[in-house]
Amino acid sequence: MLFDLDSDKPHQKYINDYINHTKNEQTYKIDSFNGDIESFLGVHKPPRGTRNDLKPLNLMWQYHDGQIDEAKITQLKNKIIALI
Repeated sequence: MLFDLDSDKPHQKYINDYINHTKNEQTYKIDSFNGDIESFLGVHKPPRGTRNDLKPLNLMWQYHDGQIDEAKITQLKNKIIALI
């Protein structure tokens, strides 16, 4: 499992605690981004108030447009590989 800690949101602590406390034998590994994936990759977030379902499209567009540093892509790949 890989998720955003979203530590800037007050309610997120409860969600993060829930994720960490409900893992079981089916949970292979857990990792997270300290803030969110956009901060990790160093890309612009969609404006506040934008539909949340547009966040993945925003990331894909910035990747397609060459706006994500290759070193950050490698770091993301390594995070994912460590989880499998």
